Amino acid sequence: MDYNEAFGSVFRSLRLHRGLTQEAFQPIATDRYIRNIEKAKQTPTVDMVRALCDKLGVSPVTLMALAESKHKEQNLEDLMKNATTEARDINKNISL
Repeated sequence: MDYNEAFGSVFRSLRLHRGLTQEAFQPIATDRYIRNIEKAKQTPTVDMVRALCDKLGVSPVTLMALAESKHKEQNLEDLMKNATTEARDINKNISL
């Protein structure tokens, strides 16, 4: 599964889990835009991901981790352990 398909699939699952319709994202985004994200025909910008996550009630980190896990077909907990280790190593060496 390519990354946009994984992202769209995870987004759709979260949306349905939260009981939100595609129309519920207005005025942030049109139902057509949401449908295109879910079908991997449109890729949201970073700002749009933030706004969509606010509506979903999840962190962008959570959404992206779930999408990455699905894309790589990797266990979420293992992925998060690796990301935490990577972030700590980077944080030691770079002032962000």
